[in-house]
Amino acid sequence: MWELLHSKLDALPIQPYFLSIPPPPRSWTIEDEGYSPDEADSAKGDWQLFSLDVNEISAEVQKVLMDYALRHVRE
Repeated sequence: MWELLHSKLDALPIQPYFLSIPPPPRSWTIEDEGYSPDEADSAKGDWQLFSLDVNEISAEVQKVLMDYALRHVRE
């Protein structure tokens, strides 16, 4: 999906002004981070917005995002 999006962005007549640079992977453990909502909290609202586990970017996706960002860095 990201590669398709990036190919569409690259095909535009103008280059994007802003790039999202992915955050680094979490280096702390679940014991360090404290409470993070999960599916059991669904009655309280949209728990996925605040869940660190759901919002974690996989290493494969992070590589795709970083490669794209590095291709478009201006010096």
